[in-house]
Amino acid sequence: MAIAYVNSASGGSRLSLTSISTNAFSVTTGNLIVVGVRNDGGGAVTGVSDTAGNTYTQISAIVPYSLFYAKNITGNASNVITASFGASIFNAIDAVQYSGLDKTSPLDATATGTGSGSTTITSGTFSTSSADQIIVAGCQQSFVGASWTAESNYTKRVESYENITMIEDKIVSTTQSSITSSASSSSTVDKVILVATFKQIELGPANLKSFNGLAKASIKSINGLAIASIKSVNGLA
Repeated sequence: MAIAYVNSASGGSRLSLTSISTNAFSVTTGNLIVVGVRNDGGGAVTGVSDTAGNTYTQISAIVPYSLFYAKNITGNASNVITASFGASIFNAIDAVQYSGLDKTSPLDATATGTGSGSTTITSGTFSTSSADQIIVAGCQQSFVGASWTAESNYTKRVESYENITMIEDKIVSTTQSSITSSASSSSTVDKVILVATFKQIELGPANLKSFNGLAKASIKSINGLAIASIKSVNGLA
């Protein structure tokens, strides 16, 4: 199964809050969700949860931004993701859903980066352990209203409240060695970038069983069509 972007959701507020939530969006069982959270002045994010009861694991964090993911998720037609933290302002949350990723151990490489005085933020170098992965980069900046631009060959999937945060991605078909990810905005304020790569699902026993079932059904259908065609020809003859 090829890796594919499914959909996204976001939320944000300038108010002093202890949690922030995305809008409701549909998620499908077996997929993967990446979540970026910005909370200014509220310390570490204490938890991320959703309507479907999925478990979120932190990938990395540089104040005031954190990146999380949930693998092999439980689906929900109206899923809302909520991040909790100490009281903070200018909060934002972005969520992106992907299909076709490994269900047991999808996370591969990670990298982070910080910068100030430049319109561009670049991560440290990272390498993937295999081909067929998706590179996901979450970014935040300490200024509102400066729209983000994704790196060349990346796609901007979601940009949150007043452009404070953004998530971009790129699917790669070959193993990557000592590369970086970057993004830019029109502002030169402080920025953070957090990067994670996720592996494509492999055709293990469970997936082969499903594939074989599909193959058998297809063969049965083809055989049925062939028999029906032969019967029709014989009847005509």
